[in-house]
Amino acid sequence: MRRTIIQLIAFIFFVSGMGQSPLRKVIYTFDINEELYAHEYLSNMKIAGNKFACVVRNKVNSKLSFILNGATLVTAKKLEIHWVDPYSRNNCIYSYADDNSQEYIVIDGNKYGPFEEIAYIQHANMNNWDGTPNLDLRYNKNTFKFKRMGKVYRHDNDGSIYECDGDNPWGATERSNPTYHSRDGLHKAQFSMNYHLLTVDGIPYVLPVDVDARNINVGEIAVTDYGTVVASMNYHDGTEWVYKSFVIGNNSLELIKSNEYFEPETGTIVRKSDNQTPSRPQLSGFDEWRDENGNWIYKINYSLQDKTNRHFFTANWAYKYVMIDDKKFGHTTPFYAFYDDTNDAFGWVTVEGRQLVLYTYRLSK
Repeated sequence: MRRTIIQLIAFIFFVSGMGQSPLRKVIYTFDINEELYAHEYLSNMKIAGNKFACVVRNKVNSKLSFILNGATLVTAKKLEIHWVDPYSRNNCIYSYADDNSQEYIVIDGNKYGPFEEIAYIQHANMNNWDGTPNLDLRYNKNTFKFKRMGKVYRHDNDGSIYECDGDNPWGATERSNPTYHSRDGLHKAQFSMNYHLLTVDGIPYVLPVDVDARNINVGEIAVTDYGTVVASMNYHDGTEWVYKSFVIGNNSLELIKSNEYFEPETGTIVRKSDNQTPSRPQLSGFDEWRDENGNWIYKINYSLQDKTNRHFFTANWAYKYVMIDDKKFGHTTPFYAFYDDTNDAFGWVTVEGRQLVLYTYRLSK
């Protein structure tokens, strides 16, 4: 009899474990005229733990709102989200406008503008397409070009302003011997008039440019807070276009080969790995999503595993539920899913009526 009771208790615990339900949390409720917004190059959601950001659209006036953890940061007709930090509004980077002549950009909590147009090119991933570090995001977060009263200028990291040639911020070029600063303002790099020299913190370096080079252009350049300069240039040698990348640091200049890159964590040039993880830039800083109309957003197809590789989560746009191991949950396809290593849990986000819902399924108690 005692053995039968123990077996029954064990069975009850087994069944209750198998019947565990995910925790459901409404993280945002849409107004009557709001909808989750996405288009070809901008998706609409970023989530970390119970922190989230999204973009919603008012179906009546077409205005967009940037929502961070339930609070509206900005509402405007034109909205570009360049970087999202769900944990801090001051770390978010976004630009917006309510008409064609009044654009603003907010970087690290500082608002700049109004401008006629803004060009901010730092994409939102920590890595580039080929898996190498995105130096622009690390070292040029405060750099952008803008148009004011018909002229184009570059706003540098330290807040200094330089006039550019051209009338379009996206295509404007630097004037002769441009200057670049580190974000802390303590280091400076300046090109010579003919772009054959680069002076870093008062020390001139001869650049790897042919003497008779023509049409010299500065590509990317980053001045780190520890004084190292990473730059790329291209020019025509009379026969073909030549592309060069280099690092200046420790009183020397070193070329970066095509199979190498600068690693900011160590401050050294390292060889690209054959298994380097590529990273598709997400221009808005959000994760990808596809709405029910299928408008230019990638289809959902999630396959996740926990840290023990004994549990797995699957979701597919063709199915109106998710599966964790051999169990089905929900009645809506999620547009975002993740594994939370800290809490040993799978999470997924759905739109249910006017509610944005986060589900969490803990694998261990």
